[in-house]
Amino acid sequence: QANRAWLKAIEDAIGYGEGIPDRSTLVIGLSATGLRKLGLDEQALATFPTAFQHGMAAPWRSRALGDVGRNAPETWTWGGPGNEADAILNVYARTDRIRDEETRQQITQLPAGAKVLREIRLANLPPPDQPVIEPFGFRDGVSQPIVRGARRWVLARNAIHVVEPGELILGYEDNSKHKPPSPSAGGQDLGFNGTYLVVRQ
Repeated sequence: QANRAWLKAIEDAIGYGEGIPDRSTLVIGLSATGLRKLGLDEQALATFPTAFQHGMAAPWRSRALGDVGRNAPETWTWGGPGNEADAILNVYARTDRIRDEETRQQITQLPAGAKVLREIRLANLPPPDQPVIEPFGFRDGVSQPIVRGARRWVLARNAIHVVEPGELILGYEDNSKHKPPSPSAGGQDLGFNGTYLVVRQ
């Protein structure tokens, strides 16, 4: 109940990409353990993809991902065995000051017994006239997918980047005209308009 109350308390601050916020916005991701703590039963969790249910730290998943030896989940600062993350809360803000204020406020609102496993400060976006360089050293944003219907028009030179909504968002047809199954509980579609977030540090 405390976890549900926390989620309800921050609901109005969560952004869904529908516009640029004036001050700040939150993006939240919940893991399988987090959904269990919100009361989702095993039957409902079984409707999620297997990789999501197992998480990256399961031995069979970590082997498939190459997380072995010095990169094994047991060596992770957070997210490994006994240090699982139930949720991730991304705080985006117009300024560093607003980000720090919003982060402090969100930490004070956590439910009793919850703790912050790791606070990660991401780099600020560069000015609009400078390229964004992603973690592997490549220029980011060169080939960005454009979701069909998200923009009124697309230049002919960008047509190759247009994808169907279902390639990124649950509940819609993908490029193959197939609508993948969506997680559900008690007849309710839990995935509609949602997506999956992979976090690796």
